[in-house]
Amino acid sequence: MGSISYNKIIKGLAILAVIVVIAMPDMVLEWLTEFVHLIFELLAEFSHLLFEGLETALDTLIEHVLETDRYSTQIVVFYIIAAILLTSVYGLYRWALKSYRYVTDGILVFWEVNKARAYLFWYSLTLMDKIKLAAASIAAISVYVFFLM
Repeated sequence: MGSISYNKIIKGLAILAVIVVIAMPDMVLEWLTEFVHLIFELLAEFSHLLFEGLETALDTLIEHVLETDRYSTQIVVFYIIAAILLTSVYGLYRWALKSYRYVTDGILVFWEVNKARAYLFWYSLTLMDKIKLAAASIAAISVYVFFLM
């Protein structure tokens, strides 16, 4: 007959995923939080191993290049790592300030544009349409307050 295409398999898996989310939302939320926890835990372990490798490499390099004892090598490596860390934190701080300004400017523009749209929509309505809109809004809020709260 006909072979099953990948599109049918993907659609079937999507339908199955929707059914699972509807049937067991608490389990899906638990799986999702466990997955995010696993990712953060692996990221922490990887970053720790990367730091230890960097520290060992710097220890070896400083000890052989500068011909120092172990204590002096550890002091030099500490200050090198501290300088790298402080430079990174400063760069992150500068990036965060730029990002904050960009996001706040975007939010303000979004607010002003949508406020202008709402004003234009409201002023384009006739008196009867304004009454209908207000009545529908009051009815929706009343249904929410009386039946859903």
